[in-house]
Amino acid sequence: MSDKAFNVPPANKNVPPINDPVADVYSLVDVTKRLKQGVDSLAGYRGGTQNRAVTFDDLVSIGVLPAHTFNTATGGAGNTPGGFASQADLFGESQARKVADDTEAAARAAADDAEETARIAADAAEAAARTAADTALQDNIDDEETARIAADTAEATTRAADDNAEETARIAADANLQNQITADAVPVVTFAGLPATPGIGKRSVVTDATVNTWNATISVGGGALKVLVWWNGTAWKVIGA
Repeated sequence: MSDKAFNVPPANKNVPPINDPVADVYSLVDVTKRLKQGVDSLAGYRGGTQNRAVTFDDLVSIGVLPAHTFNTATGGAGNTPGGFASQADLFGESQARKVADDTEAAARAAADDAEETARIAADAAEAAARTAADTALQDNIDDEETARIAADTAEATTRAADDNAEETARIAADANLQNQITADAVPVVTFAGLPATPGIGKRSVVTDATVNTWNATISVGGGALKVLVWWNGTAWKVIGA
């Protein structure tokens, strides 16, 4: 095999250039895709066989290396070189990782369910407490309203009773005053207008008296004198001129 074939190797058309990764999810996805394409090409899953990497198995199969060289390789007998995981190991690791991911997902789902259940219970407890507080507040308002109505009714009853008592007292006072005014009123009449049967102490003003001396008896009218007289039980007597 000539060294010239490897002096200037052409770029593998199945392996695109790999950009330097940056802290961006789209950049990381692009780098990962390009790495996968390169590995697939080297492993023979992409492109032609001429683009596949040469393995120790290839070198043994063409006689470049004797087969027994790798029978006691570190890491296990056969074609598994030391330091490389077998397909079974990779599959077991993948399964273990899947089990771990499933377990983590189940635990996370259980934690989320527990958190949601606790939140629902807390919301229900808060709603119940708020309803109880609102009910208690409404009861207090109703009790206060009932007490206020009762107080207003009692006050109105008392006020009505006081007003009635005051009105009754006022009427009585007015009647007494009227009686006093009536009793104290001195009618102005002629002698003929004097009452026929007066009560003792009855007073009158006679406008046509014939006498005006104190304690004189008025028995006739027709005069020109005006005197104040009173009935002593038997006669009208002059008490003022």
